[in-house]
Amino acid sequence: MVRIRRARITPKQMEVLRLIAKTGYTNAEAAITLGVSEQTIKNHKARVYRNLGVRNLTEVYIDMGWLHVPEGRKE
Repeated sequence: MVRIRRARITPKQMEVLRLIAKTGYTNAEAAITLGVSEQTIKNHKARVYRNLGVRNLTEVYIDMGWLHVPEGRKE
């Protein structure tokens, strides 16, 4: 499933996601690093959210398999 999801993300969008995930950069910091405007970073993220049907970066990371959320304890 991850491969199918990644097919809907452009290489530039993936570059933005990886940079932010690896460094924890803000949109402004990512923009400076990549030599683009902060709005460009926001646009890339918004398109990723729309393409994956998610609302935030945490959901992107879970969807991409970059973050594992354990199930609650069963009692």
